[in-house]
Amino acid sequence: MPIIEARLNKENIPYEAEGTQKYGDTYNYARDCEIDKYSVIAVVGGDGSCHEVCNGMLARKDGKRLPVAFLPNGSGDDLCNVLNIHSLDDALDALCSGGKIKVDTIRFLVDHESEEDVPEDRKFMDIRHMMINGAVSMP
Repeated sequence: MPIIEARLNKENIPYEAEGTQKYGDTYNYARDCEIDKYSVIAVVGGDGSCHEVCNGMLARKDGKRLPVAFLPNGSGDDLCNVLNIHSLDDALDALCSGGKIKVDTIRFLVDHESEEDVPEDRKFMDIRHMMINGAVSMP
């Protein structure tokens, strides 16, 4: 994207752009890339792209991790909105300043009897708002 390239060039931030062709490309890239060459993986896309990259990172056999920057370019961008990233400019400001926050991931089984039955690319679920209904008894 020209806006992203222009900003990174202006800030003198080196980068490599890796395009995608189909579902799973970003998953495979995050899982298989030469991670020691990079300081961050920036995802340009929506919630699905973020989901794939996080799953790929968590599926790495070497267990190595990198910070993941989410640059919103999807139809909903719910994850970015929850992280208070409401525009591409917000995301680029955070990326260029080196801003980081920790985000927890959670795993739970849905429609599977054991974790071994869950496909490799479906281990991480993009959950931002989780409501648990319960009954509370008051004396």
